[in-house]
Amino acid sequence: LIGALFLRWILDGKMSVQPDPKKSKRVNLAFAEEAERKGLEEWMVDPGFGFGKTLEQNYEVFRDLERLQSFGRRILVGISRKSMIYKLLGCTPDEALPATQALHLAALDRGASILRVHDVLEASRTVAIWRALKNPSVSVSSQHENS
Repeated sequence: LIGALFLRWILDGKMSVQPDPKKSKRVNLAFAEEAERKGLEEWMVDPGFGFGKTLEQNYEVFRDLERLQSFGRRILVGISRKSMIYKLLGCTPDEALPATQALHLAALDRGASILRVHDVLEASRTVAIWRALKNPSVSVSSQHENS
């Protein structure tokens, strides 16, 4: 591998309308074992939010995000402007920005280390807040204190 990174979507081996989350887990465990045997060192896991999943399945995968840490790999979460947010709230993708940031914060808490985003400034602010919550030694600049 020449500095490239392999991204593994969590699917059940084919695009189906309603993938079976249990089968997806088995397929990806098999991939992890094969990757190790073949020396593929740099790869990450992407739960594939939206890809052939129902609204309920997307939230089921999100609730179980911590379990993906069992692969021992970085977890990429791409939920920015996804229908799982705006359909649940009955709004447009643009109106779902605050909810997107709430889910980004929750994803980081559940082990995500990479966020695929549309709104970089807002996401970077969410990450800064998450880091401050996780690390008590993070200093807050006086220029941002208005209260």
